[in-house]
Amino acid sequence: MDDDIDEIKEQKMEEIQEQDSGPEPEVEIFTTPTCPYCDKLKNWMDQEGIDYVEHDVASDREQAMRMIQKTGQQGVPQTFVGGEAIIGFQPKKIEAAFEG
Repeated sequence: MDDDIDEIKEQKMEEIQEQDSGPEPEVEIFTTPTCPYCDKLKNWMDQEGIDYVEHDVASDREQAMRMIQKTGQQGVPQTFVGGEAIIGFQPKKIEAAFEG
């Protein structure tokens, strides 16, 4: 009985470690709360079933600086698909980034 419990615990620990050591998010978006194109982008991504990590650059200075360092641009939204930068609300370019 104790062996079964130990085995289950070990399996759970392995699952947690695999999740924690996963790759960087494939899609990151940089937004502000007052940006209508940011809202359009998020709504479109949700409808398309695209998972993303959102960074609100209005409240997160570190992410804002990271965004500017990557592209030299301050405007939002900015989308990164596998490291490729797409500035503005451009669904076709986002789709192309997934294909390429």
